Amino acid sequence: MNPQTFHISTPVTRANCIAFISQIDDPNAIVVIKNKKETRSAAQLRLKWVWMGVLQKERAGFEGRSREGWNRYFKGKYIRPILLEQDEQYHEF
Repeated sequence: MNPQTFHISTPVTRANCIAFISQIDDPNAIVVIKNKKETRSAAQLRLKWVWMGVLQKERAGFEGRSREGWNRYFKGKYIRPILLEQDEQYHEF
């Protein structure tokens, strides 16, 4: 049997998952339920720092920011709105 993955974010996919499980006849089958993990991969992180280095070189005569400076600039510009939108506890903070 091939592994199946269901992202049960809607009632329809939840029903499809339950129907799939109910049709399994193999007594040795195992069902695993876990939360979706949203993390950056190492490749994504390396790519981000490549971009920060490119910005450092391309904008050297204009803004003069280092790679870390560009990282702080983009965090300040984009992270706050994302936290306000996605994290309910950040609103209270």
